[in-house]
Amino acid sequence: MKEMLSSDFFTHKKTFSYNGFIDISKISRQWFSLMVKLNESRRLANFFSEDSLIDDPNDAKNKVWQIKSTEYTRYFLTTGIAIFDIYNQKQNILDKYKHQETMPVDRVILVKDKDLESKLDKLKQYQFKDGLYIENVEKWPGCGMALPEKVRIRLNPDIVWPIFEAQIKQKSSDKLYKIKIGNSTNQINWSYEEIDIVTKLTQKDEIFISGQTKDCIDNNCLERFDEVFYQLQQGATKVKVKFKANEYEFQKDTALLVLPYTCPAFDILTEINFDGTNDIVLTTT
Repeated sequence: MKEMLSSDFFTHKKTFSYNGFIDISKISRQWFSLMVKLNESRRLANFFSEDSLIDDPNDAKNKVWQIKSTEYTRYFLTTGIAIFDIYNQKQNILDKYKHQETMPVDRVILVKDKDLESKLDKLKQYQFKDGLYIENVEKWPGCGMALPEKVRIRLNPDIVWPIFEAQIKQKSSDKLYKIKIGNSTNQINWSYEEIDIVTKLTQKDEIFISGQTKDCIDNNCLERFDEVFYQLQQGATKVKVKFKANEYEFQKDTALLVLPYTCPAFDILTEINFDGTNDIVLTTT
């Protein structure tokens, strides 16, 4: 098979600013802030992802971590989310007397979707009902990403840089290709492989299982764009990639964005002992 170049599939250009040394761009800054926020609030993290310890499908004696994206994950990354709980005032007073936690009578979750207006109306109605009060329990303004609805999202705590993959068809030959584009240390990488059929993604592709979900991050797996992209400048280097739409057709339901994830369910529980006095402690508990 003919060796394909990045220029065969897409065009790419980069811009650079020294401001990046001081001011990390909004999306990067918000992403790091989000990871901190999720580790501070387990309740908010439960809306971002579903984390569970399950039996290893390949070995019943072992346990593995399973991480799933939720219906709200993309809103954390894009336009934001706000969670309101509605409480009964009398019940709250009674529970405080009994030293019990008051359970909300309803919960309204605001995200920028087709149901936003009706949910806002519902929230306004609660404001005027006697005996009830509203509490804004969690909110997150979003990271500013643009994610079309068809793009699947997988959270992977084993990687450091995001990876995007999709399948495309060459119009002139009907050949199918699977393309990957990903960051690594100070460079942008890409890879491709010719495939036989289009494989549409499902919710299963949004699940990470520890030790079994392998997302390519090794430089040996992803080829460099070319020499000019091999060593990107430090600071804020932005690369714009544009697929050649006149030559290739994007295959619907094949786009996957794999994002690094600092999972609140995980902790570093390591203590290294040399001689009883010189300990290295890497634990927060």
